[in-house]
Amino acid sequence: MSQRLAPCREPTSPAAEPGASALLGTLVAGLRASRIASAAIVATDVHSPSKTVVAAYPAGLHAQLGSFDGRMDEPLERQNELPPPVQWHRRSDPQLAMLGWPKWMLKNGYNSLIRIRFPMGVAIECLLFSMADGFESEQLGVALWALMSMWDQLKTALLAERAILTPREVDCLQAAFDGLTAVQTAKKLGCTERSVRMHLSHVIAKLGAPNTIAAARRAQMLGII
Repeated sequence: MSQRLAPCREPTSPAAEPGASALLGTLVAGLRASRIASAAIVATDVHSPSKTVVAAYPAGLHAQLGSFDGRMDEPLERQNELPPPVQWHRRSDPQLAMLGWPKWMLKNGYNSLIRIRFPMGVAIECLLFSMADGFESEQLGVALWALMSMWDQLKTALLAERAILTPREVDCLQAAFDGLTAVQTAKKLGCTERSVRMHLSHVIAKLGAPNTIAAARRAQMLGII
C-alpha cells in the first residue's frame, strides 16, 4: 500500500528565539572596543525600492531613524580602501549630508558610521553608529565577521517579524531556487505536489512577481533565501 502524503503544513514553532533588536544588542555589546553604541537594519520593502528601518538597538532608535525612511538609498562613496560590503563614514562626510544624517548624529553623540551591505541581499544593510572618529581595517573586519556570524539567527528573526513569507513558503521557494521540481520538493518535504504549488503561488502573489523564477530572484535580493 502506498504511503499517503499530507499537505505541506507550517512547521511547529520552536521555543522563542531572540528578536532582531535583541540580536543587534548582542552585536553592539561585542563591538564596544570600537565604541559602537547603536545598530540598525534597513531593508528594501517588498513592494517598494526605498529602504526603511526594520530593526534597531537600543530601544527608541527605531522611532528616531524612522524619519529617514526613504532617504537611505543615495550612493555613499567609501572613505577607506576596503571593498564593499564594508564602508565607514565620518559625520562630516558630504555624502552623509545628502541623507540628512550629520545633525542627528551630532545630537546623539555619534562621530562615525559603519555601513555593512549583506552580500546575499543588496537590499539589506546594517548601520553601526559609533562615537569613534574613525576605524582601522582590522576593526571593520571584526564588525563584518561579528555580523555575519549571527546572520542566520538575524535572518530568521527578521523574516518572522516582517512576516513576508511563512517558513513553509520559504522552504518551497528555496527548493525551487535550488532547481527542484514541485514533485521533488514534495518528496523532500514529505507533502503533496499540490501543496507545494499552492505555497509557490502564494509566494508569487506576496512578492509581486510574474513567476517562480522571478520570485526567487526577488527573494534573494531581499535576503529571504
